[in-house]
Amino acid sequence: MEFKDLYSFAEDAITEREKSGKKTAVPVRNLADEIIQKTIWLESVNIYPVDHHKNDPFGHYECHGNQESHWEEADAWTALITYNNTLNICEKRFVVCKELMHVFDKEQSQVRNGDQYKILVTEIELRPINQSEQYISENTAQWMALLVLCPKIHRDKMVALAENDTISFFEVALKFRIPESVVQSLISEYYDSAYDLLIQNG
Repeated sequence: MEFKDLYSFAEDAITEREKSGKKTAVPVRNLADEIIQKTIWLESVNIYPVDHHKNDPFGHYECHGNQESHWEEADAWTALITYNNTLNICEKRFVVCKELMHVFDKEQSQVRNGDQYKILVTEIELRPINQSEQYISENTAQWMALLVLCPKIHRDKMVALAENDTISFFEVALKFRIPESVVQSLISEYYDSAYDLLIQNG
């Protein structure tokens, strides 16, 4: 499965939910199930809350082969996503969706050991000029999450209302069930750039 396919699924799902009078937000579990169904190598996606500890990330993604022994070749994989149990529902949706987007990581972008993970955490905090593939992947995953949770056809309607002061950032966040802190990114020109890069030209 390619990311563009998941985006189309999300766009259609939100359209159908609006027609049937349901809440606009597409459940992240539905996105995960669609990825499982359309991705040959992925057998399951398990999502769990974890206790919060100081300086822990809000979410974490790992992928494990389902072989019985590490000597065997894995023919199926399980994605494990954990999220901070102190997050509210909108934060949880965004964090879990962002972690789910790592299913689309290229091999060179994957975090494979503890040292790479420590480097990534440091980069996220300090935002260096010379960025690793893993850091770029982390940033891309955030934009992918925003795109599938708020597809452009639905996002553009909200932007028009927000620009006319018809609705507030809080109301935009409530409609899509996303954190209010990411609404600024949603209505920015960077959203259009991400759409062009990942959907139009992806």
